[in-house]
Amino acid sequence: MFLLLAIFCGQGFCKEDKRPVPMHQNFPARRFENFRGRRKPLRKESCRLIRINVIPVTEDGKEFVALELFFTQSIDPRSVHNKNILVNSTALSPRHKILFNKSATCIRIVLERDDFFSLSVDGIRSYNASPVPKAQIESMECGHKYFFDKEEKLWKKF
Repeated sequence: MFLLLAIFCGQGFCKEDKRPVPMHQNFPARRFENFRGRRKPLRKESCRLIRINVIPVTEDGKEFVALELFFTQSIDPRSVHNKNILVNSTALSPRHKILFNKSATCIRIVLERDDFFSLSVDGIRSYNASPVPKAQIESMECGHKYFFDKEEKLWKKF
């Protein structure tokens, strides 16, 4: 009886189909690379830091600052170390955690509260191994957002 059920279900008795799956006609022909289990197109333009959010956070009566750094492409998490990010001209200590979003386009760091500080980011690479240009922002204020103006090549506050 079990044998009859297996024959009707077809499990284990059919050969695996090994024909290549044809590419869809409307699908653009691009080069893809596997990134964390997903396929992402490789971009020709360079990866750069485009926006920084400085968010005040209060937890258990203590005040912190959360820095969110946004990039144009996915960055390689293996290239980001505490020595690559300088706050007030000093590298981050090992107790600071560097967190990434799922697509690796945003970094989040929680620091002690300081009203004015400077930030320098250098030595980070995108997933396709292109270097991210050095970013230096002076006198950042807590509670503001900053973006990079390509025409003037300056960091501006909004």
